[in-house]
Amino acid sequence: HVSFKLVMALSTSFGNVVLFVLFVTSGVAQDHGQCTKTGSCICTFDDNWAIDLNSIGGYPFGPEPGPDYTYYYNYWPCETKDLPTTTEQCTGSVIQADDSYYPTWCYSCGLATNTAFGYDDNNELYIEYMGGEDDRKSKVILRCSSNDDPGTLTANGEQVEFSKEYNFILSSKWACPSSPGDQPVDPVNPGSSISISISISPGTIMCIIFICLVFVYVVGGVLVMKFYKGAEGREIVPNYGLWAAIPGLIKDGAIFFIGLFPCGKNLRSGETPKYDNL
Repeated sequence: HVSFKLVMALSTSFGNVVLFVLFVTSGVAQDHGQCTKTGSCICTFDDNWAIDLNSIGGYPFGPEPGPDYTYYYNYWPCETKDLPTTTEQCTGSVIQADDSYYPTWCYSCGLATNTAFGYDDNNELYIEYMGGEDDRKSKVILRCSSNDDPGTLTANGEQVEFSKEYNFILSSKWACPSSPGDQPVDPVNPGSSISISISISPGTIMCIIFICLVFVYVVGGVLVMKFYKGAEGREIVPNYGLWAAIPGLIKDGAIFFIGLFPCGKNLRSGETPKYDNL
């Protein structure tokens, strides 16, 4: 009965540790709820956190090549710009052209004055630009990257040919959710804020879980050996015989390995190497 209660107590403790780890990691990448459009370049979450692209509203992303390098794309997150070519001029926030520096034609693929926010099939937040030429529109997935300033644009172009729907990915620290009332001020743009994102890598999570397992093993083992088996002294260390034998096993393994080489055969047999054999 004592051992059963002790095992149950240890199991409960371990479960609490795992739940704590999961709580910490989930709290870092917490779910802020749905993001609703509150401005042409701003969406606000259920908990009043927000994503505001105005700080990079006029930054020129591009010309960024599409997947086959046939078309090039220019992107201004919150402003509408003019792109002149040798034959015409396009006005838009997302513009497709046939060349990166000397385009001969272009298409407006969406306007910052006609936007919407939504979620794709992978539950990733995007901003959609509509009102382009011949009803062209563009979806830009907003991917939080705390070290990316102003950010990186990936142009995936049309996923379905002639659909007039264009897809992009913006990786930027300005795509990270932030609390408007609790942000440091951007010294370059005093009217804007800097968002801070904290993340824990899978390797860190594994290390935390490993440390918790070692802690439970050592403490639980000592309690079992001390109070259930009545061990004393060094015998209270769980699996003491195994840990005590490890140095000798390492030594035997090293001697065996060295003995595979000609100069180490005497060491393996226990003899002192002779000068003639070296």
